[in-house]
Amino acid sequence: MTKKGFTLLETLFALTILTTGFFSTFGLLRKSISVTTTNINQLIAANLAQEGIEIIRNIRDSGYVSGDDWNTILLSLNNGTCSECEADFDDEILEDSLDGDPYLKINSDTYQYNLGIDSKFKRRISINRGGGLCVEIAVPADCIMIEVDVLWSERGNEFIFDAEDYIYNFY
Repeated sequence: MTKKGFTLLETLFALTILTTGFFSTFGLLRKSISVTTTNINQLIAANLAQEGIEIIRNIRDSGYVSGDDWNTILLSLNNGTCSECEADFDDEILEDSLDGDPYLKINSDTYQYNLGIDSKFKRRISINRGGGLCVEIAVPADCIMIEVDVLWSERGNEFIFDAEDYIYNFY
């Protein structure tokens, strides 16, 4: 007569394999969620940086429409440069950051400095007449370099997204 069933050793071996598989899958799932969160924040940072560049372009274009000089944006700044400026999408001037490095606030999917609750993102806009590649691609007096840095912290790590562009005297 033969006995049918599993021995204690076979059962422990099967449980070890199942437990290892479960924890491996759980670890992979956890890492996947972490990477997804980082990618979402990088996408938001890229869009905030692009928005910073577009804000400067809009200020320049508003000056053109009102008949001002193309570089009116520089006239309100010290020495025609700004290393840590801030501006919202509805601003018509660029201002030195008074609070040092304020967080952008989020209000119904809109990032700005005035309304909403603090987000994890900070944006620094820097402009410099004739800076960067201006000497190589244009007359330095007719070129402004725009640099936008978006910073945030996530799980104890500091991240930064940099963007750079140039605007010119096209009129």
